[in-house]
Amino acid sequence: MYFSISYLMIQDSRFHDFTDFVLFFLISAATFMLYWSFFQTMLTDPGRVPTSWGFLLDDPEHKKRRYCLKCHNFKPERCHHCSTCNRCVLNMDHHCPWLNNCIGFYNRKNFLLCVFYANIDCFFILLLMYPKILSKIIQYITVTQQTNFLVPNDIIIVTSIVLLSPLLFIILSFLKFHYNLIQQNLTTIDNLERENTNKERLQQNQEPIYECKYDLGMNFNWEQIFGRNKALWLIPIVGESGKPIGDGVNWQLKPQQSLETMYNNNNDESQSQTTQKKQNNNNMSFKDSFGNFGTKI
Repeated sequence: MYFSISYLMIQDSRFHDFTDFVLFFLISAATFMLYWSFFQTMLTDPGRVPTSWGFLLDDPEHKKRRYCLKCHNFKPERCHHCSTCNRCVLNMDHHCPWLNNCIGFYNRKNFLLCVFYANIDCFFILLLMYPKILSKIIQYITVTQQTNFLVPNDIIIVTSIVLLSPLLFIILSFLKFHYNLIQQNLTTIDNLERENTNKERLQQNQEPIYECKYDLGMNFNWEQIFGRNKALWLIPIVGESGKPIGDGVNWQLKPQQSLETMYNNNNDESQSQTTQKKQNNNNMSFKDSFGNFGTKI
C-alpha cells in the first residue's frame, strides 16, 4: 500500500499540493513506526517463567493450582500456558497469529503501539485518498465533457479506500477494547476470567464484581505497561526507564478495603434477605399456632 501511494505522489499531478506532501510525510512516519513496532513485538520474548520459580511456595494447595502439567513448572500469577508456543507466558494477553508470537509482559507495549500506528497510518492514507476520488466523481457528474474515470491511478485510489475503510473500523474497535483493558490493568485473559466468574455469580443470584484487584489507578496502570518514562511511550523501545514496572512474576495488588467492602456489602444484603425471610416464616408459624390453639379452646 505504501509503495502504491509513493507511486501516486510521483506520477499523479493531483498529489502535488503542499497538503499532500505533508500527509505523505505523516504516512511515511506512521508506516516506519508501524513496522518498527511490528518487528519489535515479533522478536521480543513476551516473558518466561524463571527457573525453579515456585518451589519455595508454602501452600500445597496453591502449588497444585499453579502447576503446569505441560511445562512441568509452577506458574506465577497472571501466567498462562500457550498451546501454540508450547510454553508458559508471563502476564499473557493472547497469542497473535499475525506476529507468530504471544503477547505478554515484555512485548505488550510494542503490540499496542503496532495497533496504534496501524490506525494512524490508515487514517492519513484515507485522508489523502478521499478528496481525490470525490473530486473525480464530482468532475465526472458535472463536467459535460466525457471524463475517463477508470484510469489506473483511480483504480489504485478506489482499491485503497475499499480496503482501508473497513480495516480502520476494525482496528479502531480493537484499539478501543485494549484501551479499556489498560484503564483497569487487565489483559484479555483476565477480562475473560472475570466475565466467566460473573456469569457463575449471576447463576448463584449474586452481584457481579467488576473491580479488578490489579487496578492501582490510571497513571500506574499505564506505567505498568509503557514504563515510567512518558517520553518513550510512543517509541517501541524499552530501556531502563521505559520497561514495564515489575518483573511479570510478583504483582502489586489494590488495597483490599474496597474489594472487601464490595464483597461484604453483597454478603450483608444476602444475609439480611435470609434473616428477613426467616422472621417472616416465624411470624407466620406463630400466627398459625395461635389460631389453632384458639380453635381448640
